Amino acid sequence: MTVAYSSELAPNGLMNHMNEAVTNLSRLVSEYHDMLIRAVKAEALYRELYAKTYLEVKASGDKMTVTEIDARVTERVKDAKFEADMADALVKAKREEMDVERKSIEVAQSALAWSRAELEHTVVT
Repeated sequence: MTVAYSSELAPNGLMNHMNEAVTNLSRLVSEYHDMLIRAVKAEALYRELYAKTYLEVKASGDKMTVTEIDARVTERVKDAKFEADMADALVKAKREEMDVERKSIEVAQSALAWSRAELEHTVVT
C-alpha cells in the first residue's frame, strides 16, 4: 500500500518542523530564565516594601486592628504587588508556551516513528 504524504508529513518536513521547534524552545528557555529572574526580584521587592510599610503603619501609634493595618499597608504597596503578580503571570504564560513547543516536538517524533515503521513495513526484502 502506498501512502501519499504531504510535504509537512514527509520525514524531511517533520525534521524541519522539529528543528524549528527545538530552536524556538531554546529561545523560549532563555526568555523564561530572564523573566523568572525579574519575577523573583519583583516578589522580593514587594515583600520588602510590605514589611517596611507594615512596620511604619504599626509604629504610627494609632490603635488599629490587624485588618485595618493590612488594609492601609495593602493600599500603599498595591503597585509593587501588581508588578510582582504581573511578572508571575508572564512567567506562567512563558512556561505554557514552552510546553506547546515540547508537545510539538513530541508529535513530530511520534510521526517520524510511525513513518519509519510504515516504511519498514512496506519495504519488501
